[in-house]
Amino acid sequence: MEQIPGNKALSFTRIDSLTGLKAVALLFIFWWHAPVSKPDFDIGAQMCQLLFICSGFLTGYSSLKKPSLPAASWKDPFKICLKKLKAFWPLHALFTLLWLVFLSDTAFTPGTAIKLILNLLLLQAWHPAPDVYMSFNGVSWFLSALLFCYFLSPFLLKTIRRSRKYIILAFIAAFLIRNILNDLCWFYPKTFSWFNTYSFPPIRVLEFYLGILIVPLYKHFDANIRKMEEKKRTLIMTVAELSYVLALEGFLFFISNKVSHSLTPPVYLPLIILFACNTGLISKFLALRPFRIFGKIQFQFFIVHHFIIRIFLQYNILENINIGIRTILMLIAAIAVSSLLYLLHENITKRILK
Repeated sequence: MEQIPGNKALSFTRIDSLTGLKAVALLFIFWWHAPVSKPDFDIGAQMCQLLFICSGFLTGYSSLKKPSLPAASWKDPFKICLKKLKAFWPLHALFTLLWLVFLSDTAFTPGTAIKLILNLLLLQAWHPAPDVYMSFNGVSWFLSALLFCYFLSPFLLKTIRRSRKYIILAFIAAFLIRNILNDLCWFYPKTFSWFNTYSFPPIRVLEFYLGILIVPLYKHFDANIRKMEEKKRTLIMTVAELSYVLALEGFLFFISNKVSHSLTPPVYLPLIILFACNTGLISKFLALRPFRIFGKIQFQFFIVHHFIIRIFLQYNILENINIGIRTILMLIAAIAVSSLLYLLHENITKRILK
């Protein structure tokens, strides 16, 4: 574990169990996009919500490696965004253009040109129309919204250095604002037609912020859990993890489609805290090497998987074989392409963009 300079009370290590949790979420998203039977609720949307919260948590967790944060200036958001863009924009742009060439099913019109420009600038998530923010490689709306989350992160991270009361008030405010925005769009669609509740970055940043705000609670919970004897701790946390996973499964399959999407973020917060402790058997399973390896290509997989699925479907690749086997081959192809792109990025792209 890496000790924080000047602060022996806190220690940090990579949370491999959350890498595994994100891998599971990505596989669920693949399932949602694949041509197989699906549940009655939008599991893709639910997993995107989990990923926003998890990204916020990991950002907050990483920030606490420093005993204090410097005053955030107006330059910091741009520096962070530039760093993130260097990491993911080349691949995003490549697959946007590949989608245009191989999967576009309409003529290239001025409207198509506008959608293309918005996509390349990662501004598509700000548009209220699904045929715009889901245009081309539809999953890239996530990057558009996540970039805004990172843009605001230098200011949002200040909150977890404040008092417990301040953090609780910030949490309540973020949750309420998230629900108010959702209700305004739902009950007054004509008045608030200029934004949507699915991709709109100011809504998604509130989910990201909720992830940041639970970091102090996690640190407190983890410190107390680790005071227990190891076998007892493993048993208690395994039971807690299993119980919560089963409860979450019940919620998703039987309740989630009956409640507002804005009410579901708190459901994922205990899951992240439990798994981040990495002491139960389920979280330890998610921290195993196969998940860590997949974690290295998770960004590439997110960008690539929908394109691969659509290529298989549009060009009738292996259309005569069993749909289950065909889907598994789609998954293998997506992982193979993602791995190749990861190696190219590590050995070529990163050197060029240094």
